Amino acid sequence: MSLKLALVGLGVWGQNFVKTCEVNSEVELVAVATRTPIENNPSVDSCEFYTSWKKLLTEVQLDGILLTAPPAINAKVASHALSLGLPVFIEKPFALSAADAELIFQNFDSDKGILQVGYIDRHNSAWQGLKKNLSALGGIEKIDASFGGDGPIRKEISALWDWGSHPLALIIELLGKPDSISATRTLQEEAKHGMIENYDIELSYLEKTAYIKTGNGFKSKQRRVVVTGKAGELIYDDYMENKLVLKTAEGSREVSYKSELSPLANELQFFCDLILDSKKYDDDLKLGQLVTNALLDIENMIRK
Repeated sequence: MSLKLALVGLGVWGQNFVKTCEVNSEVELVAVATRTPIENNPSVDSCEFYTSWKKLLTEVQLDGILLTAPPAINAKVASHALSLGLPVFIEKPFALSAADAELIFQNFDSDKGILQVGYIDRHNSAWQGLKKNLSALGGIEKIDASFGGDGPIRKEISALWDWGSHPLALIIELLGKPDSISATRTLQEEAKHGMIENYDIELSYLEKTAYIKTGNGFKSKQRRVVVTGKAGELIYDDYMENKLVLKTAEGSREVSYKSELSPLANELQFFCDLILDSKKYDDDLKLGQLVTNALLDIENMIRK
């Protein structure tokens, strides 16, 4: 039996989810809520279409919802779906304010709620391989991350929230809540559709530090994390052919890891498995709150 899912938001990333649902035998995409014109999109011809996400949630019987709408409505849609008892996948950023995060938290069923956040690198097989090989480092001493690109430039969300969510999620997943955060904006230029901005961020922990460079003013795309330990370095780089490398005093070698699906396919499959398992999943709720709080702290520092 296929899981009946609905999609809210049919922008670029929503269309990526449509394609990914098509090749997952456990998923039937039965409804879409969108304001995007749907002409010449045969992938969703069999779906029921709504311009109101609330009407969709009221009228369609579902096993879960995929939320890839504009970030400003994430909290409203997610909290309503959670209040109906639906498992929710919510694309990053998890929330844009403390109030939004609290709204989601208040509607999460503490006994059986399921909420997954789209920090996609966490479902990259190379990143999962990095976590499995951390013992080779003899303990983490430092992390350096670089996530950014030449764009995108969006009016509705800054580069800090768009790009910065990713490395913050990965670092907090490994090290937990930082003891302190410092940040500077290293580039700020006005563009036609928004701002071009780069940031340097430092997360301080007891006896270790994590450094992040992120933004939409990079010359090329970067999605790279270097975890340094006493015995060497593990390097995750999603844009390299060898996405996971271990460097030690003896030299460098590619680290093998199981990679059958794309990160997005892994992400969707993880959500399906959560639904089928029917047990509470709040790991991403907790991580999303920590990432949101870190982003708000950084934003406040930069504005001063």
